[in-house]
Amino acid sequence: MNPFQWVADKIKGFKTPEWLKLILQWLQDLVVQISLQVGKEALLALEGKILEVSKLDISNEDKFNLVYKFAIDDLDLSKLKERWLDLLIEILVNKLKDKNHM
Repeated sequence: MNPFQWVADKIKGFKTPEWLKLILQWLQDLVVQISLQVGKEALLALEGKILEVSKLDISNEDKFNLVYKFAIDDLDLSKLKERWLDLLIEILVNKLKDKNHM
């Protein structure tokens, strides 16, 4: 038997503990919830800028460049990280309050 096949078989046979599955599922749900909220805000801002720029009488390339510049300069993608972290802290605090840990 190939040693790599033996390792692959061992990995396939590993059973994940139920408590680990629950924690990973909770974390995944949390990340998805936060990402959807933060992403939705960014998408709405971009959509608004696209609609605004679409009314200008300039080339499509210039329109794209204006939207791109807005996304880089005005939308400030680093703020998305801050907003993501704010929501994460807020959700965790609320969960702890719900469980009477605070």
